[in-house]
Order: sequence, then structure tokens, then C-alpha cells
Amino acid sequence: MSDVAELKRIMRRTLRTQLAALAADRWVSGGSRACKRALDLAAVAQARHVMLSWPMLKEPELLTLAASLAARGVVLAVPRCGAGSEMDAAVMDIGPPDGARFREAFQGSGTLRETPPSWPALAVSRLDVVVVPGLGFDHSGQRLGRGAGFYDRFLARPELRAFKVGIALDEQLVDKVPMESHDVPLDAVVTDSAVFPA
Repeated sequence: MSDVAELKRIMRRTLRTQLAALAADRWVSGGSRACKRALDLAAVAQARHVMLSWPMLKEPELLTLAASLAARGVVLAVPRCGAGSEMDAAVMDIGPPDGARFREAFQGSGTLRETPPSWPALAVSRLDVVVVPGLGFDHSGQRLGRGAGFYDRFLARPELRAFKVGIALDEQLVDKVPMESHDVPLDAVVTDSAVFPA
């Protein structure tokens, strides 16, 4: 294991411990405020195709962002992991933004949701914005993922030209995320109190 990989492993362990202490309503209220800030970003305001992540427990809730975008007629996509380590985008088919199924989809779950195989694929080149989850972020747009590498491989695809944004709580900000050559920086990080353009 490289020195950088070891630093990332230690940072993940530290962040998991710190974030586990946050109350559930902190993730909801902070996530809602961060989502409202994200809606003011020019790239998000102009987007027609946006890829969101399925929020897990101990991640900011994305319901405010998802519902606002859907109400505007934005096509929402979510990740779908295929064979091996590839990830693609699938168009959501989950009902109206004020419906129960929609709300449940974007409220934190203890497990990663599986995207139904029946949902149609969306060409990665059509994405205008990708909301990227992470354990931690720094002010320059560097992201600490969970270690599987799905998003780094996805974000490195040459046909992807989308604006990449992380949505986080203030508690997820760190001074500097250790970076490896395969890590892909984001264009902005939005927290419940600030926006940090990279």
C-alpha cells in the first residue's frame, strides 16, 4: 500500500468515527440547506440531465435537490453498477416528486439501493451535472470516497463532460484530501454553509 493510500485509509476511519456521532436530523437539515445552495449554482440551474446518488445513512439527504429538479422537468438519473467495476447512468422511473416512492428514494437508507434493470440507460455524454457522494471533501474540490473506486472510474470517462459537484455537511470538510493519480477532482463542493468552487 502506498503512503497516500495509507493516509486515505486513516482519514476514512477518522471521518467514519466522527460522522457516526452526528444525529440523523443533522443529515436531513444540513443536507436540505446544502441542496438549496446547490440549486443556485449556474450549472445546476441550467441542467437538463442530472445524475444523483442514492443517499445512504450518514450521507446528506438529497430530497430537496431531487424534488426541485424533477419539478422543473429535469431528467434525473442514478448510478447503476454492472458487471465488474463499471458504473453507468439510468433514468429514474419512480413517480412524481411529491410522491411517497420519490421521497423514500432520496431519504438516507442503511444500504445502497439497487437501480432496477428495467430503467432505461442514459448516455453519459448527455449528463450536465453529476452529484458525487463522498466521506470527505476539501476546499479545492478533492474528494475522499469510500474506497471502491466506482466514481473515480466513472468520472474519468472521456465522454463525460458534466459539472461535478459534491454535496456535504460542514463536518465532512477536511483541510486536504490526499490524492492519487486516478482521483478525479470536483468542480465544486457545496455544504450547508458555503460553496467552494474548485
